[in-house]
Amino acid sequence: MDTLLRHAAYWSFQVINTVTALLMTFVPRQFHESLFDNPARAYALLGFSETAVDMVHNVIRGHGAVLLAVSLFLWVQRMKSRSSFLLIFLVCALSVYAHAMTLGHHMGSEVVVQAIGDFKSLSFTIGRSVPPGEK
Repeated sequence: MDTLLRHAAYWSFQVINTVTALLMTFVPRQFHESLFDNPARAYALLGFSETAVDMVHNVIRGHGAVLLAVSLFLWVQRMKSRSSFLLIFLVCALSVYAHAMTLGHHMGSEVVVQAIGDFKSLSFTIGRSVPPGEK
């Protein structure tokens, strides 16, 4: 049973993390904008210039590259070391923390809620937010 759980934890992390990291690294704009029904409207309501949008997508690309490095390291290491599972735990725990902080900021800002919605319509893993009045 222990081996089954270790394999399930390792492989589920690898699949989800690798796919997400590849998308974030190589197509950050499409990855980010796929989360919104109307990205141009959200950017306009938030006052983002095209340069600011590009900067956001470069930050996403950088985070994707870091996650991809973690996946590549784990592909090489496999499950030979307990440190592999420590790394998986740290990435997951810190990702949850970062997402919780982002969600807290988003939900605490009326401007952001107006631009991207209130997250009540989340669907399929990450989901798509529908801005109020656009259903």
